[in-house]
Amino acid sequence: MGTEMGAVWTWKTRLPAEYPNDIFYGKIKGGLAVLMDMDYMADTHFPQAYKHVGSLNRLAQYINDKISAEPWDTTTLRKTAMQEFSFTKSQFDTALKNLQITMNVVRLNDPQIEQDTWVPFRELYLDVWQRYVDEE
Repeated sequence: MGTEMGAVWTWKTRLPAEYPNDIFYGKIKGGLAVLMDMDYMADTHFPQAYKHVGSLNRLAQYINDKISAEPWDTTTLRKTAMQEFSFTKSQFDTALKNLQITMNVVRLNDPQIEQDTWVPFRELYLDVWQRYVDEE
């Protein structure tokens, strides 16, 4: 990884952790990683991007269930899921990416954690979740 890319890679973790009320890190349609203003995420992006987890495939639903029960890092979650499902690394990565794109899971904003660790979106951004999601 080049120096410039390495610097950008650390920003995705550091900036949302240092400015959790101002900067959101997530994925947008197409799977691109983005940093965005928190107000834009809450007012514009979330209502456009959110999809109920039930609209996603079975693997994504399984991953979401695991993350809803407790935080998981990517490597441990993949290994655990492989014990129950037959899938490729690419299929796992796509399912996790789709959970991010649809605003169901987010990366934990903790600069002390070195591995990407996933939590439910509603856990970090309950106010945004409650504005738009009708939990029946």
